[in-house]
Amino acid sequence: MSVPFRIHVLGFSAFERNALASYFRLAANRTPSYQQADALRDADFLVVDADHADAVATALAEGRLEGAVFIGAAPPDGAAAWMMRPIDPLHVLRELDAMVAARAPQRVPPTLS
Repeated sequence: MSVPFRIHVLGFSAFERNALASYFRLAANRTPSYQQADALRDADFLVVDADHADAVATALAEGRLEGAVFIGAAPPDGAAAWMMRPIDPLHVLRELDAMVAARAPQRVPPTLS
């Protein structure tokens, strides 16, 4: 099994944060695997609420647009990945898988599962 990529979640309601945390727990046994990071500085990638101004501002200020999946009405300019609500866990994982393959191919096998 590969070393899990750490994902930090910015914004979202408590319900959505809990749902995202569940998705990442379920994704722990796949390749690539993911686990939630408590701190932004510890994260390989971000999942950001595009409708939460402070969350978007934080991602921008930290220079993390290229490693972020934005979920909401509209992403900021330069966002690497974006999807509308409702949150589709498979779509989130596909976007993260694509970012992993593009940025860290040495940590994943040639075919993603």
